[in-house]
Amino acid sequence: MYYNYASLPQEFAKAEHWWRQAAEQGNATGQYGLGLLYRMGDGVVQDYAEAARWFRKGALQDHLASMNSLGNLYARGLVTPPEGAEPTDWLQRAQEKRIETAERRRASNYESRSRGDSANAAKGDFSAQFSIVRLATSYAEGKHWFPKDNVRAYKWFTIARMGPALKRDELGERMSPEEIAEAERLAREWWSEHR
Repeated sequence: MYYNYASLPQEFAKAEHWWRQAAEQGNATGQYGLGLLYRMGDGVVQDYAEAARWFRKGALQDHLASMNSLGNLYARGLVTPPEGAEPTDWLQRAQEKRIETAERRRASNYESRSRGDSANAAKGDFSAQFSIVRLATSYAEGKHWFPKDNVRAYKWFTIARMGPALKRDELGERMSPEEIAEAERLAREWWSEHR
């Protein structure tokens, strides 16, 4: 890598060359890297509009760092967002992607552990279930990058199918019947996709 290792000499011209080649071929990491060079003025003339152009290309491919960088350019007023867009739109999208990724990882952890052998799957792997309980608790309490969301919390407590029934029931007392029905529907959908 020609850029971003503090202990190595920085070769911005080479970084720009390789990132531009990747970026022009549609590579989101290359687009982010090129945007970073323009944002910082490393090896190129600092140009926030050009940085935003490359960050946007990466962001449109769901590249998390590109979303953050584009959102920060807009939020700090360094570049004007397109008409009708809020300066924080890309920051919000990045937050949603973080949540989606974390949720997918926790669910995948649960799924892979619970599919081990049939006896363990039938009994329920405690470690895997605990991971899902942590996910549900994160939603219930609005912690660890997760927004407070009772419906999602209830859904994941339902999926965990273990001791947190008490927590799930406590949560259910604070929810409307419609929210509970939605959470149970989401849990059923998840089970049908992962069994």
